[in-house]
Amino acid sequence: KALWEYDIVINDFNKSALVSKALLRKGLLLYNANNTKKALEVFKRVAGEYPSTPESFQAIGSARSIYVDNGNVEDYAKWIGTLKYVDITDIDLEKTAYESAEKQYLANNTEKATSLFNSYISKFPNGTQIIKAHYYLAALYFKQSLKQNALPHYEFVTKQSANEFTEQALQKVCAIKLQSGVNAKSDLKRLELEAKSPQNVLFAQSNLMKIAYKNKDYSSALDYAKIILENPSTDDYIKNDAFIITARSAFAVGDEDLGKKSYSKVASLGASNYGAEAQYYAAFFHNKDNDFEASN
Repeated sequence: KALWEYDIVINDFNKSALVSKALLRKGLLLYNANNTKKALEVFKRVAGEYPSTPESFQAIGSARSIYVDNGNVEDYAKWIGTLKYVDITDIDLEKTAYESAEKQYLANNTEKATSLFNSYISKFPNGTQIIKAHYYLAALYFKQSLKQNALPHYEFVTKQSANEFTEQALQKVCAIKLQSGVNAKSDLKRLELEAKSPQNVLFAQSNLMKIAYKNKDYSSALDYAKIILENPSTDDYIKNDAFIITARSAFAVGDEDLGKKSYSKVASLGASNYGAEAQYYAAFFHNKDNDFEASN
């Protein structure tokens, strides 16, 4: 009924000062009814036919919301550029572009959000939301298992001054590099020093321990293993890694007593992935101690 009443004013009293107000209210009714296509047509009519009026500026704001919701930032920029009385700045366009991308991201529209964040980063490389844009784009790629695409965007975040995403981005950089076989030592060192999350510190230390052992830096491997094993929050899976690296490193530096104790710990934890190795060395030590029956 309200739409019908507004149409009477619009069509039968087209010279009236009330027409712009009727059009605006019609557009708002359509917008609230989710008929955004028709609402946008009405808002654009108000902005075009009644320039510089309060109704025109309200219509522009409502039209902007529709463009943002639909992710049509390019169309918004083209349209707003035709309104000579509107002084639109790059800051306004940047804000609109970011809002549109973030809205798609929060709505889990992965493909659209990915496209819009890429567009934002390309057009506004020094934008006020550039760190967030890189982080969210990285998260979108990571979610799609496109980890090599995600990596440079996570790295961008870690290279900026400390921000709310630094630690999460740094952890992801480490994880991606480790999975790809790329040297992540310096990133892990930084994560160990800067992380606030105990879980991320432990993640860094356990991987630095493995890297040290792989590089035959047995002293560092033993130091990291000791730190990990003294941490009450360390779970059994990481403890197994720490004990086995302690055992292997101890053997490498000639500390058989420490090696023996560590292999015993591995056996007691029942680690299936290291069980055969632990049993072999248990037999080795029994044999060395002349306990032939136990070694068999």
